[in-house]
Amino acid sequence: MRGLTARVLIKGGNMKKRALVSCVLAAALLLSACSGDSGRRSRCDRDDDDDRDSRHERETEQTEETELPTEITVEETRATETTVETTVETAPAVSDELRTAAYTGYLELIEENEDEIRAYNWMSVSPSSRSVMAPSEDVPLALYDVTGDGLEELFMMKADNQMYATLYVYTYDESSESVYNILTLEYFDVLAGGGGRYAIVPLDPGFLFVFTSSGDEDWTDTYTIYQYNGSVMCESGNIEEYSYPTDDYSDTIYEYSMNGETITESEFDSALAEVYEYVEALLQYNYLSQADMVSVVSSVESYAMSYDDMHDYLSNAI
Repeated sequence: MRGLTARVLIKGGNMKKRALVSCVLAAALLLSACSGDSGRRSRCDRDDDDDRDSRHERETEQTEETELPTEITVEETRATETTVETTVETAPAVSDELRTAAYTGYLELIEENEDEIRAYNWMSVSPSSRSVMAPSEDVPLALYDVTGDGLEELFMMKADNQMYATLYVYTYDESSESVYNILTLEYFDVLAGGGGRYAIVPLDPGFLFVFTSSGDEDWTDTYTIYQYNGSVMCESGNIEEYSYPTDDYSDTIYEYSMNGETITESEFDSALAEVYEYVEALLQYNYLSQADMVSVVSSVESYAMSYDDMHDYLSNAI
């Protein structure tokens, strides 16, 4: 991991602060699934699939109970960046047979959910301003290795009805030869005013950064980190910017928080800037208007695909 001013210990699948942290906010947001300072416990999203193999439940328990004897030291300056990166294992190679099996499962999954995927049809927003970033067509699907195991996960948005869409993330389990869900975010996007404002971005392997923005007169921007624990993706931390007008509408008041605790504007900006350093790709997005977010995600490759493009890609790859 690059340029993070902290030393962390991998223990039981959760990263904990171990020594001096000069940027406490960014370190806590990105690395602390269970921060020893705050006592906050990470919250895992439930798997909606009742038929999920019990193997994954056992794997989760083992991950929580087993201490991994690996310590990663993150240096305090960028001068040692090369040394740190060479100590981090790269994603393992995946056999053609495994990728074919996964892609076959993904193809069957999107075919089974084609109607719901196509029903999420309010992404095609024509920006009214150059400061707004929106896709030129509906792109509710993406393929990207967010877990760091070398095999891509399938990201799928599908509409529960004509107003709400839910985000699902799936991976493939070789032992059970099946696709299973590792993250579900219900009511992720709402059909109102051109749809919700959001961005889904992978960070270092095992971490997912999700931005959502919603409101009317009162507005909330939420930036959430999810961490893969070996079985599912769990919420690791979040920061929020909440804004609302004064009583006479002459000005706007801003409030900031991290994991539910009040922070200052400068602390909020520092934490967000630190996380932006890890952005390397863009998975899905819609109607972005935040200048800093637009600047960051517009400079990286987008992996979002339409249903037809994803269907063709998976079919040709099998």
